[in-house]
Amino acid sequence: MPVVRTLSLQVMHRDGVAPLAFTFDTVICGGYSGRNQEAIERHIAELRAHGLEAPSKTPIFFKVSTNLVSTETVVEVQGPRTSGEVEFVLLCQGAPRWVTVGSDHTDRELEKYSIAGSKQMYPKLLAPTVWPLEEVADHWDELLLRAWVHVEGERHLYQEDTLAAMLPPAQLLAAAAQEYPPAAFQQAVVFSGTIATQGGALLFGERFDVELLDPVLDRCLQHSYAIEIL
Repeated sequence: MPVVRTLSLQVMHRDGVAPLAFTFDTVICGGYSGRNQEAIERHIAELRAHGLEAPSKTPIFFKVSTNLVSTETVVEVQGPRTSGEVEFVLLCQGAPRWVTVGSDHTDRELEKYSIAGSKQMYPKLLAPTVWPLEEVADHWDELLLRAWVHVEGERHLYQEDTLAAMLPPAQLLAAAAQEYPPAAFQQAVVFSGTIATQGGALLFGERFDVELLDPVLDRCLQHSYAIEIL
């Protein structure tokens, strides 16, 4: 039986804020989900340069445990080689209804041997505030993803691109639906997959910041979390 969980969130509408108790029983993490095949190949080359496993096809999707999804502000890790990945996150009830920003925190040592295992290792963080998808649908490609890594107290821009670089929601879910049945998306949290890093390098730090900027409606979703080595 699926394990059902509930996230206590808030919806930022154009005209105000309202609480949202979002119930879900499925979490899917996407990967290599860019529109530009050359950019995907660059990202794969980044991972191979670090000795990480490369996928046999793109995009790829992994189901992970529902207990991994969190809005917490601290991630406890086993070693220094872990890193976040900024992503847009869809909250689906049959169809996607809300979008927010999140981070698929990943163990890079384990990823050398198992992508699926590395996805299961650490929490999937997301911002506690979401937007109705219908409010951004007409200017989706103008939304901007950004991430920063704090390394020894210095904040470095790590990732930055518009959502024009990513598969849009309908295409992303259509690709995921080739792997999972329609029932999986009745109450689902879907992480999109990430964008390339600045300069093609992985950074390992003590804090990770993510944001999704809407330049048309002049608003921003943000989340930040500390990375604590046990």
